[in-house]
Amino acid sequence: MTNNSDALPSVEDNNELAALWQQQPALNVNVEEIVNLAKSQRRKQRFYISIDLLSILPWLVILSVGIELSTLLKIFFLVCASVATTISVYFIKLRWHSAFGQFNNTTEYINACLQQLRNNARIANLSMHLGWIAASGGIAVVLMQLYFGEDEVIGAAVRICIFIIWFSLWGIWAYKREKRFLNEVKALEAKVTN
Repeated sequence: MTNNSDALPSVEDNNELAALWQQQPALNVNVEEIVNLAKSQRRKQRFYISIDLLSILPWLVILSVGIELSTLLKIFFLVCASVATTISVYFIKLRWHSAFGQFNNTTEYINACLQQLRNNARIANLSMHLGWIAASGGIAVVLMQLYFGEDEVIGAAVRICIFIIWFSLWGIWAYKREKRFLNEVKALEAKVTN
């Protein structure tokens, strides 16, 4: 006696399954373009990781070399070194998978590219905020030096103007990068879903 549950599917079942299969949307993706994008991201992220690591060195050199600094400047540079180290570790975490991950198929490449573009937008957003925080900190140090008589008014005014101009440009640049990366996410998602 045969069990009906063990019976082979009928031709009608196969036709229904084939019809359902044909209705599934197919990804219209240029695989070569996705692979090239992933390879480009991998190279860029490895380069940026090395820059992140190198960005810590100036602060360590300033603190370790016997430069004569006021206590205020020593504290400022120590805080900058701590923040630079923390931010660099966070940026490396955001870049790591794209830089050193293994991808076995197109879906993994696409997901990695999308995630890295989102991470790049996060990095740009954080960079924008770090810009005004750094400008505020730099201006505060200059004003404290002026208050304690360690600086002249003209020199302090010039440095404050430099901080304002430099970090305003930095903020604009970071804002535009964030928007660009978010637009790239939307464009890649549109390519994948169409």
